[in-house]
Amino acid sequence: MKKEKVKLWLAISFSLTSILAFAQEQKQTIDAVTEATPSRVTLQDSEKSKVKIEGICKEVLKNTEWVAIATWSGNAVHLVGTWGDYVEIINDDTILIPVGGMQETEKNLKENKHVQILVASKKVQGSYGLGKGCVLYGEGEIQTEGEYVQRIKMRFPWVRGALVIKVEKIESML
Repeated sequence: MKKEKVKLWLAISFSLTSILAFAQEQKQTIDAVTEATPSRVTLQDSEKSKVKIEGICKEVLKNTEWVAIATWSGNAVHLVGTWGDYVEIINDDTILIPVGGMQETEKNLKENKHVQILVASKKVQGSYGLGKGCVLYGEGEIQTEGEYVQRIKMRFPWVRGALVIKVEKIESML
């Protein structure tokens, strides 16, 4: 049992390191494009590709024990975690996560809406046996009032808000 916990911890640590490295690369790419472009181009909601949370990644989301959430601003990447059963899939492309603390996450999202979450489950069949992971990319915002906050407060009365993530891309891992 202890050996399995060590293996799980090592796998989570490796995954978090990978997310940090990827986020740093993404930030550098965004900075380079921003510098080369005279004005920032923003896609309208209708122009963004519609991704659905479905299939194997939906199954992983429903079975994950723990979720890593990465946000970044400037040159700093911030990671925060939450329990998997706290995550609620609202519709095909929206996820809600209760917010108790997450002050640094909120600060980052005010400057840069991009967010990545990593989920994994040993209960879901992967490519090489049990164990599957997914990285979800999207735009997030912490809301402190409104429908989503009321909805999440019904389950978690201690929250100060809701992290609302609109998923734009999903990658399967393992």
